[in-house]
Amino acid sequence: MKTPRQRWLMAGVLVMLVITAPAVWAQGLSVTPNPGQFGMVYIGQSKTQAFTIQNTGGGNVTVTDLQIWNMWLGNEAYFLVTPPNVPYTLASGETMTVIVRFAPPDFSFWDGTLKIYSSSPTTPYIEVNLQGFGDYPPPGDPCLSQGLTYCNEVCVNTRADPANCGGCGNVCPPPVGGQATCVSGVCGCDCGPGGTACAGVCTNTDTDPKNCGRCGVLCPDPLGGSALCTSGTCVASCPEDKPTVCNGTCVDVQSSLQHCGACGNACPPPPAYATAVCQAGGCSFVCNAGYVPEGDHCVPEVADPRPLITDLIAYYLEALWERTIVGRGGPLWARALNAVFMWRDLVAVLWDYDAGRIDRACVRLDAALYRSDGQPLPSDFVEGPGTEELAERMMDIKRALHCP
Repeated sequence: MKTPRQRWLMAGVLVMLVITAPAVWAQGLSVTPNPGQFGMVYIGQSKTQAFTIQNTGGGNVTVTDLQIWNMWLGNEAYFLVTPPNVPYTLASGETMTVIVRFAPPDFSFWDGTLKIYSSSPTTPYIEVNLQGFGDYPPPGDPCLSQGLTYCNEVCVNTRADPANCGGCGNVCPPPVGGQATCVSGVCGCDCGPGGTACAGVCTNTDTDPKNCGRCGVLCPDPLGGSALCTSGTCVASCPEDKPTVCNGTCVDVQSSLQHCGACGNACPPPPAYATAVCQAGGCSFVCNAGYVPEGDHCVPEVADPRPLITDLIAYYLEALWERTIVGRGGPLWARALNAVFMWRDLVAVLWDYDAGRIDRACVRLDAALYRSDGQPLPSDFVEGPGTEELAERMMDIKRALHCP
């Protein structure tokens, strides 16, 4: 025959078991269990429960803060047990464990909230409901005199038993690669010499690029390389052909146009008819096919410039016929005479070249350029849209003749 107090206690526990909710999702994070059901715990004793936070999204999510809110301020029943270092970054699929202790200070139902803040811009935190009931220990408890707790008809030390750590039935989850421990009623783990438990996995923070120096410190991979952790410090590992990291990218400063000789030293644009190159850490240029270097520019690679000169004369006569080039001046006779003067200068370039007078040919080309450049002085012989190509052809001949 149950007393009214026992019936009321059983009804309260039943209500806590019925009020359940699915795992809470926020920006790729899930938390289980939720709510946290601690059941009945005797006053003066405590029970701990582990909550698993998992990143179920595709990218990294950072847990920025963890807080406990108790229903009665100044009369706390829920506590964070050795909270993990935050901020803590979880890669896709990774988990971290948060342990909460329930220690009822009086006979009552006790509600609380575990708040988990993350880097999610749309859902800044997740709330996990905490529910438990505090009761007076039964009279004549056979374990109290031994300083132990009565669990499943056995007296156990909830301060040191991994199967009942901090409370009956609270099993400490063993980390991957290690063993579960219970110290002062708090679940822990033993990862061996040099090992540290990070998000439920034993690792070496001296060498783990996902937990470098401490748990949650993720070393970023450089573009074209990989991240390493050496003595707890993030370092970049680049391939032999691109051994230097510049702005997060593995490059070869002996050949990179953007980082030639040193990071950030970009090569200037090349001259006309050339391609910029970085050779042995120095900026230079390579002339395009059909051109050869001459000083700081490229000139046409021409064995005999004579065809260029004859093509120039032919182009000029064709442009006069098509009226893309016309004589410049006042009356018609003056314009026609100026067009003839330009033809005379172009033909004189060919005569000087055939006679071996290269310097004089260069002077005539300069004069022809001045007489067709659209400037007021000296006055032009010709004008029209075809003068632009005319000038380009004359410049090609000057480069072929190696004119100054």
